[in-house]
Amino acid sequence: MSNRKRMKAVRLHTPLDLRVEDVDYPLPGEDEVVLKVIRASVCNGSDAALYSGRRVREVAYPWMELPWIMGHECAGEIVEVGRNVKDFRVGDRVASMKYGNAFAEFQSAPVDRIYPVPDGMSYDHATFIEPIFATYAFMGNVRKGDSVIVCGVGPSGNLLVQESLAVGAAKVCAIDLHDMRLEKAREVGAALTINASAGDPEEEIREKFGRVDVFIDATGFDVYDLAARVLRPGGRLVMYGVPDSGVRYNGTRAFFKGIRFCGGDKSDRMGTTAEALGHVQRGAIRLEAFTTHHFTLDDMPRVMELVLNRPGEALGVIIDIG
Repeated sequence: MSNRKRMKAVRLHTPLDLRVEDVDYPLPGEDEVVLKVIRASVCNGSDAALYSGRRVREVAYPWMELPWIMGHECAGEIVEVGRNVKDFRVGDRVASMKYGNAFAEFQSAPVDRIYPVPDGMSYDHATFIEPIFATYAFMGNVRKGDSVIVCGVGPSGNLLVQESLAVGAAKVCAIDLHDMRLEKAREVGAALTINASAGDPEEEIREKFGRVDVFIDATGFDVYDLAARVLRPGGRLVMYGVPDSGVRYNGTRAFFKGIRFCGGDKSDRMGTTAEALGHVQRGAIRLEAFTTHHFTLDDMPRVMELVLNRPGEALGVIIDIG
């Protein structure tokens, strides 16, 4: 047993085996801080994919060793700083963008993975700074006047709807399998919502939405062929979702339509985050629009079952820690 101080954390041992355990308190490296985690939020995409085993850890995260402290969206207060840290100090409110170790009472994070929480922003909202950066990094693919489809409107998809409108999209169509998520998308400005559980939405898109300049996949599932069918010639398929289960599409159609497959630009983490938060501060992006639940660390095993198996009930899930 280590002589170091202990803390509570949520660790994944194998797929579907998630445990709340006592582990060693993290020590800061020279260029790191330790924050007391006050709030964390669940990523309905990667957290669920890792927990379920759908995402192959050896391919996506070859550096990850089990057991692993899950979570990558959190905010809190700095309680220790490494010897080389100059721009942050004990007591600062920060959001962390480190992958992993968010579902714990304390987290160590390098200074290039933390961001100051703006004055007046709650810790609940600050947990979304990481997904705000992750989604807004794809907004270079959306131009003023574009007609945009966001397929999959979980928390990230909801942000993508709002961000597309914030950067000048003329209209946005939201597609999902769950009415609650579609209702939330309408609340934040989606001009058309389509429940795809009723069948292939291609005809409804053509009749009610018209030309599609940009199709954003926020599902990570097999929707690329739908994108290739509904996009205009030269349209952009934005690959935000991670296709853990693989995708199939008609390559001949995509080739002759000149469909462009687009990723995100994450090269300027701080600048991109600052620009996105500017839209939050002026009210163009509403972070309260998709929060549905609050839980504690002790609830995490059943929280992951909820997110994985009942996605129509849970959207933005916040974990109260500190």
